[in-house]
Amino acid sequence: MATGKPVLLSDLVSIASYVPSNYIRPVCARPKLSEVLSSDGSIPLIDLQGLEGPNRSSIVGEIGQACQTHDIVNYIMNFVVCREDVAEYCRNARELSLRLLEAISESLCLETDYISKALSKHGQHMAVNYYPPCPQPELTYGLPAHADPNAITILLQDDVPGLQVLQNDKWVAINPIPYTFIVNIGDQIQVRKGLGVPDLPFSHI
Repeated sequence: MATGKPVLLSDLVSIASYVPSNYIRPVCARPKLSEVLSSDGSIPLIDLQGLEGPNRSSIVGEIGQACQTHDIVNYIMNFVVCREDVAEYCRNARELSLRLLEAISESLCLETDYISKALSKHGQHMAVNYYPPCPQPELTYGLPAHADPNAITILLQDDVPGLQVLQNDKWVAINPIPYTFIVNIGDQIQVRKGLGVPDLPFSHI
C-alpha cells in the first residue's frame, strides 16, 4: 500500500508481535543478565578540562593509571556537542582522540606524538545506532562479545545503560554518566606498543 510516506523501522516494529527467527540468538549467545555485576562507580572518571594547562602532568598520570588498570574510562569535556552539525561533531571527536593519544604516549614515558606516528594515517568512523522497541528482547539481546579492532573508540553517553565489560571473568554493566565520553583502548594500540594496557571483550545490550 503506497502512501507516499517513507516507512520507518519504528513503524514496522510497532506492529510486530514476535521476533523473526533469523534475528533470534542462540541461548548460549544471549547475555545472562542475572550474572552481570554493577560497576559501582569503579570505572575511572577523568576531567580533561586542564589537559592543555599546568595540570597536564597530573591528568596524564591519571590517564596512564586508568589505561593500565581498566579497559574503558569516562572522560568529562567542557564543550557543547552540536547534534545538528555532524561534521563539527566529527572534528571535535577527532581532536579529542588525538589529544588522548598524546596523553597516553606521555603516560608511557614516550614522545608525545609516538602513538600517532606509529599509527601512520588516521582513519575515522562514526556510527549512530537506533534500537526500536523489541517485542521479545530476551531472544535477541545485545551484540556478541568483542574487542574493538581500531586504535581508540569514543562513545558519547546518554542516560541509557547497555555497555558491559568483561573483568576477572565477570561481565560488569557500565553505569552511564550523561554527556561524558566512554573511551576504549582498541586492538591497534595493543599491537603497536604491547606495553601492558589491557584489552578486554565488550558486550552491548
